Amino acid sequence: MILDHNYNPLRIHHVGIIMPDMEQAKRFMEKFGMPEDYTSYVPNYQANCIYLKSGDGSVIELIIPDGGALKAFNRGHGGLHHIAIEVDDIVETQRFFETNQMELLENEPVDCDSGILINFLQLRFGEGVMVEFVQRKTDGEVV
Repeated sequence: MILDHNYNPLRIHHVGIIMPDMEQAKRFMEKFGMPEDYTSYVPNYQANCIYLKSGDGSVIELIIPDGGALKAFNRGHGGLHHIAIEVDDIVETQRFFETNQMELLENEPVDCDSGILINFLQLRFGEGVMVEFVQRKTDGEVV
């Protein structure tokens, strides 16, 4: 099994929160003392992403959509959107879930300009939780 916790412990990559606009995202960052680590833009989802630093190494991603389906998430109010799990091989992860009759959102992983490949498990298979799979890349190459 791809996500066998006895073989490969679950690794949380980040938690994704949708913010309706940049002003709200900045207020959130200031209020909780979380400075920006880096940003990216994901054209597939029409979203600006701000990754925040935290003292314990955990990561929060603030997602600011500039259109598309994410703009309407939670009636436009934003909120907690997903939990991202880091995997070694996103293509193998997709094959595993598809073999077990569970679909991912995209046919192919989405290549983000922040050095990761991503794909989401269809919500109906995540027991009510939107789950994103993340594979890190180095120097533009998949690790």
